[in-house]
Formats: sequence, C-alpha cells, structure tokens
Amino acid sequence: MDQFPFQSKKIVLAILLMAVAAGVYWYFSKPKLTIPEQAKNVIAKGVLASCDQFKGKIVNGNDYYVVCRNNIVWNAALANADASMCDQLDDVLMKRTDCRNIVLQKTAPPTADKKFIQMFLKNPTGIKCNDLPGFLVEDCLLYRTLGIRQDYDAGPISDNVCNQLMHPVLRNVCRTPMLLQTYISSEE
Repeated sequence: MDQFPFQSKKIVLAILLMAVAAGVYWYFSKPKLTIPEQAKNVIAKGVLASCDQFKGKIVNGNDYYVVCRNNIVWNAALANADASMCDQLDDVLMKRTDCRNIVLQKTAPPTADKKFIQMFLKNPTGIKCNDLPGFLVEDCLLYRTLGIRQDYDAGPISDNVCNQLMHPVLRNVCRTPMLLQTYISSEE
C-alpha cells in the first residue's frame, strides 16, 4: 500500500512543476546587461582580448570596442607606470599625450631628484655617473653600458633594454622617446 494516495502524488507533482516553471521564468526574465554595462565588467577585468566581443557595437555614437580597449590600456599604463602603453590609445576618445603626461607625473620624483634626472637626460654621456645621487648611479652606468642613445630618430629602443633601467622616469623616456623633451623642459 502506498504512503501517499494518488491525489497527494498529483499535488506534489503539480507543486514541483510550478517551482521548476517559476525558476525557468526567473532565469530567462532577468534583465540583460546593456552594452555599456557589459563593457564596464570587461574593463574591470582588464583583459584586452575580451574587448573583441564589442566589435561593431555602437551606442550613442560610441564604438564600444574602442571604448573598451582605450580604458583597459589607460588603466594598465597608469598601473604599470608605462607611458609606452599610451601609444595603443585611439587618440580620439583618449589622447595619447594626456596619458603620457599623467604617467610621467605619476612617476615624477621629488623636485631635488628631478633636477639630477634632468641634468642626466640633457647630457647622459657628459656627466660623471658617480657625481649623481645614489639612486641614479646604477642607471647612469647601465645607460652607457647598454649604449642607450640620445638619437631616438634611429628607431625604437628595445623594451628589454629599457626595462633594465631602475628609475621609472628613465624607463619611460627610454620606451617613449618623445617624452625626453617634455621631461627636460618641464617646470619644477
């Protein structure tokens, strides 16, 4: 003899089916994220390749592929204090020069140190490395050993070379030569 009469089994089955139907309805009726919300989530993760899902998606005149890439690159440039990353910006929605200047400001040393760095950058081969403060001596020697040139028109300098420099300003000037004049001529 069954524990539940036939009617009770029907009621339990009906309740179970209603619960499943309610769950399915809830799952499929959740509001979908808008493209800007999706892009915000991708930007927060910081994976540049994930921006590919926004190719061709324009909202209010904004190409969300470009928006996504620009934001990830900008954030990475600031987080890594690497002005060379700014070259990946589209230079329309986000300006490369603005990015470089912010990175340079972020890596700027105290005023006293800045004078020594400027002096070194103005004439890296005409200064005695041992006359510089301790934090620059090693970079000065490395600069000469690696043959980092001031003639940046001769072509790009390898990241492998630039990454060996210790001071972030010198690394950024090495990676992004156009920063040299900006840094040398910047106000105290």
